[in-house]
Amino acid sequence: DLTGIDDYFIRVIPDNKPIAYEHAIYTYNNLKAKNVVCAIDLSNEGFTMTYFNNFKNKFEQINGTTVHAVKFTSGLNVDYRSLVDNILSFNPDGVLIITNPMDAAMICQQLAKRHYNKAITSQGWALAEEFITHSGKSSEGVIFPIYTDPHSTKEEYLSFKEKYNQFYEGEPQWGEIFTYEAVMVLRDALTKAKVFTPDELKKHILEQKTFRGLQKDFSIDRYGDGKRDVFWLKVIDSQFRRINE
Repeated sequence: DLTGIDDYFIRVIPDNKPIAYEHAIYTYNNLKAKNVVCAIDLSNEGFTMTYFNNFKNKFEQINGTTVHAVKFTSGLNVDYRSLVDNILSFNPDGVLIITNPMDAAMICQQLAKRHYNKAITSQGWALAEEFITHSGKSSEGVIFPIYTDPHSTKEEYLSFKEKYNQFYEGEPQWGEIFTYEAVMVLRDALTKAKVFTPDELKKHILEQKTFRGLQKDFSIDRYGDGKRDVFWLKVIDSQFRRINE
C-alpha cells in the first residue's frame, strides 16, 4: 500500500478505500440496505478483496451487522445460477457485485430471473457499455460510484471530449481523463521548476495542492495521494445516468 507515504509516487486519483467507504455509506443511508451480500471475483483478488474489506469495515462500523461474501473466479466455468442461489440464501436487501462487466451482467441476469427487486450496486471495474449490452433489462437500476462524470457539461471536458472523438473516434473513458490530468499536473510543475529534478517537481506539485480537472477540481495531499469527489451513476433506460448524491 503506497498511500500515506512520503515518496515520489504522486497520483491524481485516490486508492480504493475512500470510494469503498462512500459506497458503504451510500448503501446504508440512501439505499436503506442493512443486510448486504458481496459477489467477489477472485481473478483480480488484489483489487476485489481490498475493495470488499474496505466496504465491509465501513458498513459494519455504521450498521453493526455482517457483510457476507460469496466468492467465485471469473473464467473458470462459473455456474451463475448456483452463485446467485448462494447470494440469495442470505436473504439480502442489498447486493454488491465486484467483478468485470461480463460477469456482473451474468449475475444481474440471474438475480432478475429470481425476481430479486432490491438494491444492486457495483463498482468502476464493471462500468462499461458491455455490462448493459449483456445484462439487458436486468441492468436497470444498478448503481455505480465513480470518480468521473460521463455526462459532465463543463466546457473544458466538452472540448477535450470533442477533440478526443475526432482523433480516436470514441468517447474518453476514465483512464484517458486521468492520464490527461496527470500530464497537466506535470506540465505545471515543469513550468514552475528551476531545475528538473524529482525533488523540485514534487515540491511544486505538493505546494499547489488543488488542481483544475476536466470535470471537477481535485487535490493532491502532502503524501502525493489524490483526493476526488465521487459521482453516482445509475442504469436508467439502458444508459448510465448521473443521479444526485
